[in-house]
Amino acid sequence: MKLHWTRILTFLTLAAGMMPLRATTPGALPGEGLYGLYFNSNDLSGSPIMRRTHRQIDFAWGPGSPGEGVRSDNYSVRWTGFLEAPVTGNFTLSTLSDDGVRLWVDNEKVIENWTDHSPTINRSKALALIAGKRYKVKLEYFERIGGSTMKLLWSYPGQADQPIPQVRLYSPDEIFYLSDLPWVSAKGGWGPVEKDRSNGEMPSGDGKTIAINGLKFTKGLGTHSYSEIIYNLDRKYDEFYSTIGVDDEVGNNGSVVFEA
Repeated sequence: MKLHWTRILTFLTLAAGMMPLRATTPGALPGEGLYGLYFNSNDLSGSPIMRRTHRQIDFAWGPGSPGEGVRSDNYSVRWTGFLEAPVTGNFTLSTLSDDGVRLWVDNEKVIENWTDHSPTINRSKALALIAGKRYKVKLEYFERIGGSTMKLLWSYPGQADQPIPQVRLYSPDEIFYLSDLPWVSAKGGWGPVEKDRSNGEMPSGDGKTIAINGLKFTKGLGTHSYSEIIYNLDRKYDEFYSTIGVDDEVGNNGSVVFEA
């Protein structure tokens, strides 16, 4: 795979993530969100039509489709990943769904309402969670017909119901990022290509935290035109997701063309 940058007036940051069989946008500090598989069936059968990492599960799609290629009715979604408790205490997980929903935490089913219904709140029993510990999550949802809503919330002492924030949601294991893989070659137009930081100036390692449109990234590549970065992926991956843009540290002083 070859990535080219041309006509860039100033520093460019490429932030990209890859993993076997799928890829995900790199994690903002510190959580990535949950990874979703979308099916054109209401029972999670068939091949996924769309794969996407969501910062939060906080959707009100109404009568429309949730994404390219997914039907507006009779579809289903499975999200997987981990949640991390910010404090130690009893948590209640809740869903607001239209239609069916079921939720597992560490392989224990804590919510099930796998029925056609109008927007409905379902709540788990009290879950004793430990601050800083990550718990495996699986959330399944189907939409039959009409309006569609799916939200995943929590509450705990001192915190009323809120959509679980991105910083507390993590994608499944086995995520691979370009910046963690060895490249065949990398040439930057101003100093070296930087891993997991912005381009900076001429010295190596002088970049800052990558930020695009206010979103900070722990993983990614920082470079400046004209640049060429070549990876040999050896047919190990069949999807690629990336976030590409001019780093926030230079404001509106740049443009970018991406070719793959």
